Amino acid sequence: MRRPSEIHRSRMGRWPCGSSMDGWPTRNMAAGGVGGIQVAARTGLETPYLSERWFELVGLIQDAAEQHGLAVWLADEFPYPSGASGGEVVLRHPEYRAWQMEATCVRVAPGAEVEVQLPGTVALRACGVPVGGGVARWPEAISLEAHVGWLQHEQLLFEPSQVYLTTRRYMSNAPRPTLSWRAPGGVEAWEIWLVAAAEITDYKFFGSYVDLCNADACTLFLETTYERYFARLGPDRFSRLAGFFLDEAHPQNWSWRLPAFFRQRCGYDLVEALPALWTDVGPRTTRVRYDYRQSLTELFDESFMRPVAGWCQRRGLQLSLEVPSTRNVVQRHADVPGIDPGHDKVGVALDDVLGFARCPDRASAGAGRAVPQRRLVAHAPGHEGDARSRGGPRGERVRVPRLLLHHRRAQEVGRATLRI
Repeated sequence: MRRPSEIHRSRMGRWPCGSSMDGWPTRNMAAGGVGGIQVAARTGLETPYLSERWFELVGLIQDAAEQHGLAVWLADEFPYPSGASGGEVVLRHPEYRAWQMEATCVRVAPGAEVEVQLPGTVALRACGVPVGGGVARWPEAISLEAHVGWLQHEQLLFEPSQVYLTTRRYMSNAPRPTLSWRAPGGVEAWEIWLVAAAEITDYKFFGSYVDLCNADACTLFLETTYERYFARLGPDRFSRLAGFFLDEAHPQNWSWRLPAFFRQRCGYDLVEALPALWTDVGPRTTRVRYDYRQSLTELFDESFMRPVAGWCQRRGLQLSLEVPSTRNVVQRHADVPGIDPGHDKVGVALDDVLGFARCPDRASAGAGRAVPQRRLVAHAPGHEGDARSRGGPRGERVRVPRLLLHHRRAQEVGRATLRI
């Protein structure tokens, strides 16, 4: 292993976009034992992504890398997560945008007049549960969907106004589903559960994100990214690529494709059972939660991961992943599996996060024992310390030192390393 083959050497996580094509990056990386590079469009990009100029630059990078024996991988998104084609998928087709589901619960006294705004723009489930002895009696729950209507929750006053014969104008805005209901008597209290979904409108980079449980959205992603690379680079140049890198693609907690898939798979109605995802509704709680998570994962796998992997296989390219570790089932589609333990921190104490983040090799090695592939990829920061010495014995064969070049050569390269 003094001179391992390319597949067992580090892959540079980011090509120094914008630096001159004089050969020093590839020459120095090859001399230092790096086995390949990954061309990735990231924040600061000045060349329009997926334009003719972009593909010309990718070709120049490929030529420079191949001259020094470096394998070339392509990151499939600008910036990330994968699936949006730089935003084109959700901008051209709003129906492919991702939605997110939330729930709220209020407890009211018998006879109370209830008016509650639902936690989203589309109502999914509304129900009232009588409470006795401090415990919600879910077998006696009643549906409240018929009591949900629409109210506009923003009040606006324009003054002065240009309207004829008046100096002011009153308007309202922001319609939202709202429950209006009088709680019946005869019980200790009522627990009201409201579940609603809303389109994601503040997602990083794209404003919204892609519903990766929608197979039509994945088809458009493949057409606008993968197929374009094949067409613009040409069959010969394309065949010399090592593969694609798919970054952080993950489903949101709701898709309009999910209820039908869930019923087909599990044999019962998901929407009626939604409160079980947030509270104990009795003996079926664990079954509902398992069925929900499994159905969401399988739908994501069927709609997105399997088509992407199949496309790469048909073209003779490898697929490398970095996806959150809660969805390790998708690793079976990867030629070079890789997880993203650094992002799985929600609800974990800071001390535990810091301790775990120093050992990403453990998480990657665990994924390696669950899939048959011989190689694993681990993305690590430039200050990764001795993690390399731990990762190899545990199964890592491809180390991607993210931003390492920027750390080491920041003074020479400067901000230009982030631009094309």
